[in-house]
Amino acid sequence: MNKKVKKLKGISLIVLVITILVLIILATTVIASLSNTNIIGGANKAVIKSNIQSLQDRVTSYTANNYISIDMKKEYTLSEYGITEEEFKKYQTIAVVKGGKIYIKPNASSDILEVARELNVLLDATFSNTGSLELASTNVKNLRIYGNSKQDGTPSESAPVEIQSVGEKTKNIFDPSKWETPVTQSGITIQYLKDEDCFLLNGTATETRIRAQKRVDILTEIGKKYTISTERVSGSIDKSAATGKGYSVAYIGKSNDATTNTNWLSPDLLNDNTVSSRTATCDMQYISSFWFYISEGVTFNNYKVKIQIEQSDAATDYEPQGYKMPVRTSGKNLFDIHINSQTNSTSVSTNITEAITISAVNNNVSVSRAIWRMSVKYKDGTLDYVGDDGYSGGMFPKTFKATEDNPIVEITYRETYITAGSYDVQIEYGSIATEYEPYSGTTYNIYLKEPLRKLGNTADYIDCTTGEVVRYIKVKDTTGTKSIEESFEVLTTPITEKVSVSDIDYTNKKYVSVDTIVTPSSIEVRY
Repeated sequence: MNKKVKKLKGISLIVLVITILVLIILATTVIASLSNTNIIGGANKAVIKSNIQSLQDRVTSYTANNYISIDMKKEYTLSEYGITEEEFKKYQTIAVVKGGKIYIKPNASSDILEVARELNVLLDATFSNTGSLELASTNVKNLRIYGNSKQDGTPSESAPVEIQSVGEKTKNIFDPSKWETPVTQSGITIQYLKDEDCFLLNGTATETRIRAQKRVDILTEIGKKYTISTERVSGSIDKSAATGKGYSVAYIGKSNDATTNTNWLSPDLLNDNTVSSRTATCDMQYISSFWFYISEGVTFNNYKVKIQIEQSDAATDYEPQGYKMPVRTSGKNLFDIHINSQTNSTSVSTNITEAITISAVNNNVSVSRAIWRMSVKYKDGTLDYVGDDGYSGGMFPKTFKATEDNPIVEITYRETYITAGSYDVQIEYGSIATEYEPYSGTTYNIYLKEPLRKLGNTADYIDCTTGEVVRYIKVKDTTGTKSIEESFEVLTTPITEKVSVSDIDYTNKKYVSVDTIVTPSSIEVRY
């Protein structure tokens, strides 16, 4: 009896040991498997990756052949996009196509999302039609901005309506492009360098006060002040042998009926100044000619100079003639606004098409009477206010609801009756005020010769990463008397041009915004 019990106990012990060993082996295998497959099973992951890659290849091919029929804003199911293969049917509920790119929706299963991230397939958070985009990550690899065009009203021969597109006109009204062909006169060669946006002068003047002239026909407003400024880029001038006063640039104006001419602006460069400017009130409707005045004996040695004419009381920093696109990166706080007793009335231009909330941190503010602090201006001209004491417009915080049709175009802030202390202002997207965060934004101005346009479903776009502008829209009519459809046409083969784009820093940034009056048809970010 005792022998049988001992024998059974021995067998049970062996079975227990074997069972424990098997469980350890199985656990190790499972853990190793999970580690090696990164949650997704290896075979399943390979199938998903192959399918998504094939899907993106098909979309890319379809886009190349059918670009002009693609609506940049519309979401397409895969079958609408020409993809009907059985193997992709299961993706129809979790993937869409926008502007020729595959987007995986956030409600997709975790295995599909994981593969999508590995393949850098775009997520929904990286596509926006509002002019601003919330970053899903600061690891931005590519930023594209697509054009748009609007015409507020019905154009006619008697009532022209300007077509506005994405891009703001720069303050420089002088277009030097007609000088691209060199002009040589009396020993002096003058050429406009398009890539460097400056004039190049070389040679020695062989007669007194030579006049190298080009017609420009710039429309001006009579009675307004204009300032012309010149800025030396490089090179030198030798005036030691000059017989006259030296070298200057001048502009000739003409009246409305073209009967009177006058030399009304002429900044001198007698001392080879880095910057020279002159301001005058314009009594002519047109600047009809642009002249270089050069005295005999003046020598130019690869002299490069930039020229600006602007409607202002004084010269400001140089901008090339054409259009600019302000691209702004920022954290939660969209603007750098502080209000105290030293603050003058200041405005910031913007183009916000969604709800924003304005709040403020009161840093021991004392005031001499009830006041309001800030005003918000909408495109339709209406104003709304926000203050600290309800005197006008209500207390901080306050939400302002803008739309694409009626965006917020200007925010004005000022010191009014503040005797001590200050306000730190926060402007953020949404209808809830959150804890104050100091502004950490940067604006990058991209300068273009023409704005980014759109006709139907086809748009010009700029690739801010490569510095390329791809233009699909050709302008046929600029009178403003015809509709967008009559004024533009779509090119069969797009035109590509290079532009200068600074490296955009996305570190610790939450938003990318394009601060133009006309909102881009879309902004796209790839990670």
